[in-house]
Amino acid sequence: MRDDIRHRLETDDVINATLHPELDRALNSYRFRGDLTTVLPQIYATRARAQDFDVRFAAVRASTRPYILTGRAAAKTVWWPELMCDEIDLAHPSMLFDRAGFRFHERYITPSLVSVVDGVPVTRPELTVLDLIPELGPDVVDEALRRRVVTLPRLHAALALTPRRRGNRLRREVLRDSRDAPWSALERRAHRILREAKIGGWTTNYEVTIGGLTYYLDLAWPARKLAVEIDGFEFHGDRDAFHRDRLRDAALTTAGWHVLHFSAESLLSLPDAVRTALRGRRAA
Repeated sequence: MRDDIRHRLETDDVINATLHPELDRALNSYRFRGDLTTVLPQIYATRARAQDFDVRFAAVRASTRPYILTGRAAAKTVWWPELMCDEIDLAHPSMLFDRAGFRFHERYITPSLVSVVDGVPVTRPELTVLDLIPELGPDVVDEALRRRVVTLPRLHAALALTPRRRGNRLRREVLRDSRDAPWSALERRAHRILREAKIGGWTTNYEVTIGGLTYYLDLAWPARKLAVEIDGFEFHGDRDAFHRDRLRDAALTTAGWHVLHFSAESLLSLPDAVRTALRGRRAA
């Protein structure tokens, strides 16, 4: 392969043939031989790396077409790098045919819901979350809230800016169920149980600083210094996590907090345990 083409591929992962007409003949020759392939129209990459997410992202960046990264690809790029993304979803003003690794959507997105990341227009986190609710359900809201990339008011504002979309009824229901800002599916379930039991006065993800360390309590009644922690199995998946939790509980107890722990299996006992603890804290 020619040195100039190899250098551009090593530097940028892809080559836009429309910007380098002097390479057009050579690029076509390498494509015919199977060394290169077109990732997007006129965007060349090595066949061996054409399916890599980073290469596909580079192809979108190198293109001169008005693509906007959406869905899983937008989440992975901006705030959820661990998210699996086999295909990149792209919004475009006109209808385009899908191709390997890409799905195109004829869609107008208001500029206020678009940001630019590494040279690529990407939906803002609030719109990305709304886009993914029909696929991922409440989990995507919980993840975004836990990572603090969105707030509930921003989610509601984005929903108001995208009326009459298919799936908006589900999006409204999920946002309503998210009104207490859960950070996990278990926390969401705990919030429902407390609301159904008509137990109030609690706040979520309450910030406490003790000895220079900051802790976030899943549920808290600050006036009574009562905390509830909702622990999934993965929370104590290793010895270090277990010991960190014990040290955290010790620090909270020393500062006057009473901490209750619940798992998925014990959540139904949450209302009775909280009522008993609140009565005890009130009496104390």
